[in-house]
Amino acid sequence: MNSKQKWYSFPLTGIMGGLFLLFAACSNVDEADRLVVINTLDVDTTAVDTDDITDDLYAPQVRNILIEDFTGQDCVNCPDATEIISLIAIKAAQSDGYGVVPVAIHSGPLGVMPSTQHPDGLATELGNTYYTTWGGQYQPIGLINRSSDGLLDKEYWDAAVSYYASEFNATASTNIAITPEYNATTGQLDVKVYVAAIEGATTGKLQVWLTEDNIVAFQRFPGNVVQEDYVHNHVLRCSLNGTWGEDISVAEEQYIEKDYSCQVDGQWNASQLTVVAFVTNDSGVVQVVKMKVERWMRVES
Repeated sequence: MNSKQKWYSFPLTGIMGGLFLLFAACSNVDEADRLVVINTLDVDTTAVDTDDITDDLYAPQVRNILIEDFTGQDCVNCPDATEIISLIAIKAAQSDGYGVVPVAIHSGPLGVMPSTQHPDGLATELGNTYYTTWGGQYQPIGLINRSSDGLLDKEYWDAAVSYYASEFNATASTNIAITPEYNATTGQLDVKVYVAAIEGATTGKLQVWLTEDNIVAFQRFPGNVVQEDYVHNHVLRCSLNGTWGEDISVAEEQYIEKDYSCQVDGQWNASQLTVVAFVTNDSGVVQVVKMKVERWMRVES
């Protein structure tokens, strides 16, 4: 039985009642014109949040699942995919066994690059590179934990997440912790990422991304209807350590610390930024966590 056949027979979870909204120079639109406050369901998947983070780095973490959603503002079916992700995240939040970290990668032929005509375009060259490399041919399409199944239609995301969650141990064999520090005066973001090998050695790639929530920008819907004030969440903004991350190797019961810095783009709302860090190997995503920058913001006098 191949890897796809092992879970394609799983029934897709029915639509739950009620929907919830979930999401280098890393340079200028008035934030008041493009940002609104909405109620969000935000699952904090990082188990470590202390001043001396290494003290708790070896505490148990749940094994989380990464959803890479290749999307676009000209993609009329992409809002449906966003709703599916919202439902998946809600279900994960109500479960004891795992968490979900979604990232919206605006890219491809239906992604909109920022321009004079579309200053609120959310696509990036980084996203286009990912879309092309993974073999994207249409949108929406997604990767679930970078498994061997590759890109999947949105109709399969729920079943795939449920399957991989059931296959994982309740706790991760690799722990990740993130401590971002944002200087609101200078606009500089400094990020420390810790990776600890809990059971066995950890060898693979560490990727660190910056995403933004609550971005108000246009989105196209079926019938060529354009909603100018659509709220986009967990939008990939940049990578802090290169397109494909960096190689790491951590001996069992040891940890490594990585440091990153970037100047936050003046068009982004720092209070809505999140650092996403994950480790991958040949089997897929070993662990993924996220941490909101807002928790670590400071202002210098």
